[in-house]
Amino acid sequence: MLRRLLLVAALSLTAVGCQNAPAPDSAATGGFWSTAPQTDGQRLEMLRRARNIDPCALLPNRKLGEFGAVVSVDNTQPSTCKAIVGSAEPGQGTTLLWHVVAPPTTIPWEDKDATIEQLGDVTVSLLDDRNLMTDAQIREQGNHTCYAEARFPATAEFWLDVHSPIGGEPCAVARSLVRTALAEWRIEPPHGTSPVTARSMLTGHDPCAVAPALGISVPAGEQQLHKCEVTHRGSTVVISYEYQDASPAGPGEPSFMVGPRPVHEVATAGETRVYTAPVGPPLRPAVTGPALPNRIPIVSAVGKPDAAHDVLQRLLPMFP
Repeated sequence: MLRRLLLVAALSLTAVGCQNAPAPDSAATGGFWSTAPQTDGQRLEMLRRARNIDPCALLPNRKLGEFGAVVSVDNTQPSTCKAIVGSAEPGQGTTLLWHVVAPPTTIPWEDKDATIEQLGDVTVSLLDDRNLMTDAQIREQGNHTCYAEARFPATAEFWLDVHSPIGGEPCAVARSLVRTALAEWRIEPPHGTSPVTARSMLTGHDPCAVAPALGISVPAGEQQLHKCEVTHRGSTVVISYEYQDASPAGPGEPSFMVGPRPVHEVATAGETRVYTAPVGPPLRPAVTGPALPNRIPIVSAVGKPDAAHDVLQRLLPMFP
């Protein structure tokens, strides 16, 4: 669970509407998500189907509205959404952050302080921050939080963080929302089901699709939804797909060009370089209320300069 919290902290936290179709019983079993993958083909199919789920559609407004007026819903990353319910004032409303995750990145339910529950064949872990922090620490934090993880037998997961006002019961909210999200997940709502989910060059794109062009293969068991680690020219290069808040000042002069696309060096650590390249125009925020930052879809490559450079030379032309 600790590693899960660290990963969530690394994801972008930013913030109207989702589909209104009624959801079936989330405790139902059977079908694709109830079967553990046994072959590489089945693992890759699981990733493909999870990558194509519309994340914001998993918690439609009709459900969020049970916990207060929906202030905003925002698609912050390719498989992540954030909602603010009740009030946008600090300490007054409830903030929800949820993710489609595959494959799991933690040992199942490793935190001894988590409560383990079953919803049909899905295992749900709920962790109340009161099991991790003192009352004084929670008051200083300014909210009360419940972390939920729900794992399908197919090994994909739904993650949800509920940040409620102090004195609230975020785990009760999480239990209710997880049930709805699991039901919607089994429907596999495609991108476009929710009007707030962005469609970009990254939508549904496999970050390991470049491997054959590099003359290498990546084991199916090591592939992820929006990240791929490849070994090229004797070194490791990590490819990531994400949405990044655009800097009003711009990133400066590019380090190199791949066709019409500029590539910028944004960080250096020893022999390692971090390169990023935009792969589409800024996303149009589909929310009301306070203005949101202009986000752009980007591809990043982290590794030694020659290897990362070559990976981007092969990868970027794969986007229209």
